[in-house]
Amino acid sequence: MEKHNILPILKSLRIVNDSGAIFQTQQDCLNWTNKVLPLLKYDQTHYEDFRYNAQFMEYEVLSNSRRMKHINAMLGIVQQAVIELENNIEGDKTPKDTTEAPKEKHNISKPPWYQRPIGMIGIGVTN
Repeated sequence: MEKHNILPILKSLRIVNDSGAIFQTQQDCLNWTNKVLPLLKYDQTHYEDFRYNAQFMEYEVLSNSRRMKHINAMLGIVQQAVIELENNIEGDKTPKDTTEAPKEKHNISKPPWYQRPIGMIGIGVTN
């Protein structure tokens, strides 16, 4: 789906909560996540973050405060996606590799282990 087609759908699914319950039932929340998640595939970061938080909606034993933490994160992701699409901001297509090769501090060649000095050796005598 093209980005310009995603924006109106995401806007219609965006939830702005001033007060009261966001969802009436857990099933309503799951239905909402199932509609939003495929729309976020255009941006790998949004998709993965939303999917991570959405998985917690399936747990019935999760407390309301814990569940709200994840719901608020998902609402924020949708809001951010809408703003980015409105402003034509490009998101991450693929996750970035942040690992770098370790840098050598000194370019001193070390002798092999068998040529290194042994150091101090302690010998003790016991009765």
